[in-house]
Amino acid sequence: QPKNLGDRAWQFIKLPFNELGNSLEAELFNLQNASSSLWLVVATDVTENQQLCQELSAKNADLVQLNRLKDEFLACISHELKSPLTAVLGLSSLLKEQKLGELNQRQVRYAQLIYQSGRQLMSLVNDLLDLTRLETGQLKLNPTSVSIKNLCEQAYAAIAQKYQEKTERTISFRLDIEAGLKTIVADELRLRQILVHLLDNAVKFTPEGQEIGLKVNRWENWLAFTVWDKGIGIPEEHQHLIFQKFQQLESPLTRQFEGTGLGLFLAQRLAKAHGGDISFISKVGQGSEFTLLLPPNPTDAVQPQQRYPLVLVVESKPKAIEDLTEKLVDLEYRVAIARTGTEALEKARQLQPHAIFLNPNLPLLSGWDVVTLLKSDRQTQQIRVILTVTQLQKLNNKQSGVYGCLDLPVNRDALQAILHEKEMHLSLKNLTILHLYLESESSIDKGLGFKIDLATINQLSQMSHRIIEADDLEQAEMLASVWKIDVIVLEGSISETSLDYLRSLGECEELSKLPLITLDAKTTEAANRVGNLCVFPCLLPADSQNGDRLLQVIQIAAENKIED
Repeated sequence: QPKNLGDRAWQFIKLPFNELGNSLEAELFNLQNASSSLWLVVATDVTENQQLCQELSAKNADLVQLNRLKDEFLACISHELKSPLTAVLGLSSLLKEQKLGELNQRQVRYAQLIYQSGRQLMSLVNDLLDLTRLETGQLKLNPTSVSIKNLCEQAYAAIAQKYQEKTERTISFRLDIEAGLKTIVADELRLRQILVHLLDNAVKFTPEGQEIGLKVNRWENWLAFTVWDKGIGIPEEHQHLIFQKFQQLESPLTRQFEGTGLGLFLAQRLAKAHGGDISFISKVGQGSEFTLLLPPNPTDAVQPQQRYPLVLVVESKPKAIEDLTEKLVDLEYRVAIARTGTEALEKARQLQPHAIFLNPNLPLLSGWDVVTLLKSDRQTQQIRVILTVTQLQKLNNKQSGVYGCLDLPVNRDALQAILHEKEMHLSLKNLTILHLYLESESSIDKGLGFKIDLATINQLSQMSHRIIEADDLEQAEMLASVWKIDVIVLEGSISETSLDYLRSLGECEELSKLPLITLDAKTTEAANRVGNLCVFPCLLPADSQNGDRLLQVIQIAAENKIED
C-alpha cells in the first residue's frame, strides 16, 4: 500500500539480494557480514497515479449518478407521455371508425394519420420505458401457462395490423408447431413482445411477395421459437451489432419504416429475463433465422432427445458460422451461436450444450481465455470444447484443455468422426477410478511407463469420471469402503518394496477383486505373479499423451469388474 510522506505518496518494494541474480550478489558479497543480509528497497513516487485514480473514481461515481438520473427521467417522462397519448389514440380511433358521426374521406384520412402517429409514439414510449426497467432491474415477470398457438397467432396479427396500416405490401406467413407442444410457462405479455420484435425485424427485411415464418419445436431441454425470413439478410460487417442498443441497418426496405433500434436489444434482454437466449444466422440475399430458446414448463415430462442434440458454435466470422452450421444441421444437430468470448461463456452456462466448437480468434476475450474460464467453472468444465483452427494455429490440444481440433474450413467427414467419437464417450458409464502410486527406489526406472499428468486427469474428469487418489493401501481400503470403486490405476515402477506392496494389495478383500490397470511392463509382470489380481496392462511410452488409450483400457477393465 502507498504511504504518504509529506505531500507525496510513495510505494515501497523490498527485495532480498538472493532473488536478484548471482552476479549482483557476488559483487556485494564483501559488503556484508556473514551474519547479516542485504535488501534492496525500491521506492516509487505514485503521487500522480494516486491522484489520477481518485479523479477517475470521482468521475465514475458522477457517471453512475448521471446514468441513474437519466433512467429516472426516462421513466418519469414515459409515464407522463402515456396518459395524453392514450387519449389521442382513443379519440382518433373513434374518429377514423366514424363512431362519433360520419366524416368525409379527407377527414377519415387525417384521423388515420393521427392514430398511426400516436401508435408510433406509444411504441417508442413503451420501448423506452421497458429499456429503463431492464436497466434498473425493475422489470417484473408474471409467469402463467400460455397457449403457444394463440401466442404465435396474436404476435403475427399485431405485426400484420401494423404494416397494413402503413403499407400495402403483402407478405405470407407460415406457422409450424411441433406436435404435442401446447403450452409454455412464461410472462405472456413479454413473450409476445419478444416474438413481435423478431417478426417485425423479419418483415422489415423481406421484400413484397416473399415469405416469413415461425416454427416452434423442442431443442433437447429447451423450447425453440425460430422466426425465419427469405429477405435481404444482414451484411457481415453489421452482424456483431445486431443486439446493441440504437442500432439500425440502412437498406431501401427499412428506410420507409420508423424505429429506435431497440427492438432486438429488448428482445434479447427479455429472453434472458425468462432464462433463455436468442441466436441468429443470416446470409445476404438469402434471409435470416432468429431462434429464441426458452426453458420448458417445469411440470412437463420433456425427456432429452437422443436425436438433434444441441451444440454451441463460437465464431466471429459469418461465413465460417454459416459453413459449420450447415454441416451440423445436416448431421441432425441443433446449433446455437455465440460471436464473442463473453457471449460464449454466458451461453455455455445457460444452455449446457453437448459440445462447443470454438475458434480461438475472437474479439476482446480470446478463445484460449474462454477455454481456461470454461474449464475452471464447475457448470461448464464437463462440456467438450472442439477447436476450429487453421494449420498455423494448431497447438497441443491436450495442454489447452480441449477435446479435439478441426481444421478450417471444416471437413464434413472429420466433423462427423469427432462427433461420433464424442457420442461414444457420452454413452460410456461414469466410473470411479482409484489412483495408486508406487514410489520407485531406482532413479533409472523413473522414466519408464506412461505418466498420468494433469491433462490426462482433466480429460478423465471431462468424461464425468471421478478420480480418487490414495497415498497408501490403508487409505485406499478406507476409500473403497466409502466409494464404489470401478477400477484401480497403479502408476510407478516396480522395486523390491513394491513387490510387498502388490502382495498386500492382493490380500485386501475390498481391493483385490477390483480390476488393476498397470502402466509399464515390469509392474505388469510382477502383478501377474500375484495370483488373485486381475491385471489390465496399458503399456504406452513414457512421453505419450494418449489419454484416450488409457480411457479405453479403463472402460474394458470396468466391464470385466467382478460384482458382489
